[in-house]
Amino acid sequence: MRTEIGIDLNWHPPPLNLIRSSIVKAKFTKGREAASPRRSRWIIYSAPASLYFFALFHRVAPAVIALDLISDLQVGPAILGAISSAYFYSYAIAQIPAGAMLDRAGVKKTLIVFSLVACLGTLLFSQGQDALQVTMGRALVGFGVGAFFLSCLKVAALWFEPREFGFMLGVTTSIGSLGSIAATAPLAVMTLLIGWRGSFLTVLVFMLALTAYSYLVLPHIPPQVHNRSFTQEPLSSQLKKVFTHKEFLILFPIPFLSYGAMMAFHGLWGGPFLMQVYGLDKTTAGSILLMVSVGFLSSAMLIGWLSDKVLKSRRRVIIAGEAILLFFWFSVVFFTSFLPFWSFYALCFLLGMGFAAADLYMAMAKEMFPVEMSGLTTASLNLSNFIGVAFFQVVLGFMLRNAAEASAASAYSGVFMLCLAAVVLSLILALFTKETLK
Repeated sequence: MRTEIGIDLNWHPPPLNLIRSSIVKAKFTKGREAASPRRSRWIIYSAPASLYFFALFHRVAPAVIALDLISDLQVGPAILGAISSAYFYSYAIAQIPAGAMLDRAGVKKTLIVFSLVACLGTLLFSQGQDALQVTMGRALVGFGVGAFFLSCLKVAALWFEPREFGFMLGVTTSIGSLGSIAATAPLAVMTLLIGWRGSFLTVLVFMLALTAYSYLVLPHIPPQVHNRSFTQEPLSSQLKKVFTHKEFLILFPIPFLSYGAMMAFHGLWGGPFLMQVYGLDKTTAGSILLMVSVGFLSSAMLIGWLSDKVLKSRRRVIIAGEAILLFFWFSVVFFTSFLPFWSFYALCFLLGMGFAAADLYMAMAKEMFPVEMSGLTTASLNLSNFIGVAFFQVVLGFMLRNAAEASAASAYSGVFMLCLAAVVLSLILALFTKETLK
């Protein structure tokens, strides 16, 4: 019944729980509207992406400071390989915990915690007085930075459209390539000016500043309202889904083989190879290794865009990338004695470009599962990346030690044969994958 002025006398207030639900929903909607504009989502993305720059810096830096470490710490190739690979073993160990934490606690908490661990490791690495201390520092760095790439992909999965994921993967890896570039010729110059220890203390200052920046700009989204980013499913159940998925199991060895082989060259043994086989100085060798990052940087975003919008395929791009990687290793193994040193500028550029295409296996893994599992699924495949790098760096170190009596060119050609075989196998596996971009 209504009065003359239109008041409904039969009206009753809604239940209290409905009011509370509406308030929470309104706050959540307002927060999402604030986070959804293009500028805001790029600000959010900038936090993990800026830290990921230093993940790649740390990853490849040993290739430039390898001889400094050998001289300062009085170690041989096998121990140097162990020091470098400590980053990758701990990075691999961090993947499942970091992915699970991203899916349950969100990007902000995960990124801050892991970044502080990385900062502690950088301090220990820069001040270590023996191989054990330096190895422990590098292991902490590897564990800490293990969440940076996954955080970038989690932000891309939640704040960007699915059809933009390949492009965002390219943006992320391009930013990482800038870190790789900083760890080649620029790092070589920096070590000449302030030494390798001073260089890593400088890196520590920047990482602490970016950790503070991440704390300020990343939003905290409560799990109970943001049901697209948080999962309540048990971790064991999710891991079973991932590692019993037939297509995922075909994909899983590819990063181990192709990325492991590439980083054995780019991240450690490429520098000694160029200096010992061609007699180059550190700066020239660093400038050649720089071309790996240039090749990656100049093509990653374009390749991601082509995969998303033009070819609309992950599989074909990955196969093309593996073929380019095969060409690089074939040239290094069979033609080192005939190739002039300057040809490695072009070959290293191709190495970076080839991996930019092959790296779309990360997008393929993400597209196999629901978005709320994106942290764990990308972490699971990323695990393969870094087990592979740790394996190849250490094994190649032991192989080089056992080939000490051979000439430098013969020794490196022999050990790089393992990398060639790995890429052949990864190409064969890529041919058996199925398209995931619908």
